[in-house]
Amino acid sequence: VEGRSPVFEAFRRYDLAGSADQRPTQAAIAEELGVSQGEVENCLALARRRLYQCVTEVVGESVDSPEALKEELEGFFPS
Repeated sequence: VEGRSPVFEAFRRYDLAGSADQRPTQAAIAEELGVSQGEVENCLALARRRLYQCVTEVVGESVDSPEALKEELEGFFPS
């Protein structure tokens, strides 16, 4: 998609699609973006890492210990 990073576009189409029945396959996304399925997988991993880093940074500003940060992050990213 013109003007958008493939990382963001893969993340938007796959992880932000809504319910699982609305989510396209990674193969379909790869075809739409003109990249390999492996590249889509890499884009998703990178986008998720970036999201985790951003959330960690923002939440980290509002807690007073590493333990509190870990506890707060579990609410966003359950194991």
